[in-house]
Amino acid sequence: MFEFAIALPILLVIFAGAWEMARGLWTYEILNKGVRDASRYLARVDDPTSALSEQMALRLVLSGDIDLDQPPRLDFNDVTIVVGTRTYANTSGQIYRSPNGGTEPIDVVQVRANMTYEAPLLGFLNIASPIEFSVAHEQRYIGD
Repeated sequence: MFEFAIALPILLVIFAGAWEMARGLWTYEILNKGVRDASRYLARVDDPTSALSEQMALRLVLSGDIDLDQPPRLDFNDVTIVVGTRTYANTSGQIYRSPNGGTEPIDVVQVRANMTYEAPLLGFLNIASPIEFSVAHEQRYIGD
């Protein structure tokens, strides 16, 4: 019984660390999936940089759905997203061949999300400070 009393605090810290690590990886994966969904959505709209499109992209990152009634998957109060576009030159025509065989430039939609992740179980021990998650995804712009 005495040995268990000595080992219990160490086991609790190890358990809390494993729990927070698993929760952090799960949160990162949900954020990553939301950014991929948002970039795929924005690749299909007419103007991916409009305010409405960015609002829908944020809804996709937060809840996985553009429906306003859908609750967020996690508490993402500190999530910020940046939506942009980029054009890649296609001078050789080998990267992407258009239907007419030309060398049109390739338009890409970029979505970046940053989130501050708090580890409350380890925060009281001052073991883990807030971790900044940063996720980015690019998707070829297809349009409507």
